Amino acid sequence: MLVDNINLLVKAGNGGNGAATFLRNAQKFRGGPDGGNGGNGGSIYIQGSNNITDLRQFRYRKKITAENGIPGKHKNMYGKNAPDETIFVPLGTRITDVENHTFYGITNISDSILIAKGGKGGRGNTEFKTSTNQSPQFAAR
Repeated sequence: MLVDNINLLVKAGNGGNGAATFLRNAQKFRGGPDGGNGGNGGSIYIQGSNNITDLRQFRYRKKITAENGIPGKHKNMYGKNAPDETIFVPLGTRITDVENHTFYGITNISDSILIAKGGKGGRGNTEFKTSTNQSPQFAAR
């Protein structure tokens, strides 16, 4: 069966949260802030393909979501960025953004179109450290 018209709900991944932690080890009981930044969320791209049956995978799969970024951790460890997701569609496919009423045409195999951009990771409490606030108790989402 050839599928030629589909409606998809596309959602990019959220960025990971920053960490609000403090250094504590055998040498220092109350150390300074050491929270790491969160990772970026995954983006969704659409790319052309020579296979005309590529839309068959969306016959029952109507929602495409990318992964979220990993939150930051203690000891200034950054969270991992989520992988980007690529959707392959046949050449000549016309994509319509319902909210903005914009049209995209897929005419080349090597071109990829960014459909949904992933979120940016949050900042850890080491990013907010200043000379007047040397131990910030918060981090960004």
